Amino acid sequence: YQVILEHTSKDIGQDYLDILKHQTPEFLDASLDLCKQNDELGNADVYEYGEVGLVSPSTLYYMKVASDLKVLFGDNIGDAIAEIGCGYGGQTLVNDQLLDVHSARLFDLPFVNKLIDRYLNAHLLKGAYFTTVINKEESRDYDLVISNYAFSELPKMLQLAYVKKVLAKSKKGYLTMNSGLGNARSTGKLSIHELKQLLPEFKLIEEEPLTANQNYIIVWGHSQDALELHFKSFVI
Repeated sequence: YQVILEHTSKDIGQDYLDILKHQTPEFLDASLDLCKQNDELGNADVYEYGEVGLVSPSTLYYMKVASDLKVLFGDNIGDAIAEIGCGYGGQTLVNDQLLDVHSARLFDLPFVNKLIDRYLNAHLLKGAYFTTVINKEESRDYDLVISNYAFSELPKMLQLAYVKKVLAKSKKGYLTMNSGLGNARSTGKLSIHELKQLLPEFKLIEEEPLTANQNYIIVWGHSQDALELHFKSFVI
């Protein structure tokens, strides 16, 4: 399971760190030690990164996602956040430490949720979280929905359930995708053209750094000025 979730290389971690330095340098001040809590449990692979010391590249990735969220959506990302596919809870922990997260609803498989509960309950969070499965949820409004690849890896039938119950009425969205463009990973998944019909109006931006061919990020509810200043448009 560590191989599945914690596979970010040292070099890619340096790319994330470089983005943090110019995008949200404040995350590398007092907040960095809070984020390093993510490396204390689970025998994470950590590397020396100069002035920031020992840290895992996966933690730097979670910080980079949190940085994108702050830049795109501002300090107030909303009270009700949904995260689709949460691994062990690393992104949730980092978001809690860096952003003003009142409540996060975490969607994953039942046995994964047990791991998330065990992991997050080993830390003291500023906000609240709830683990759940899609079958237990009714359609509701969210201020922000995020997903690090997981939504794009679901079969089409399950993607449609998430669209109906979670994504369609979310005010803001940030979905890192690895399917939808007709590549091999897109078989049995919603296409980008179908997503344009089902989701709120969105923009496509490049994944930076690019970790696999045809990866991209879907965003909506964002600041257009921030998008143009900090991100590159993804052209299909």
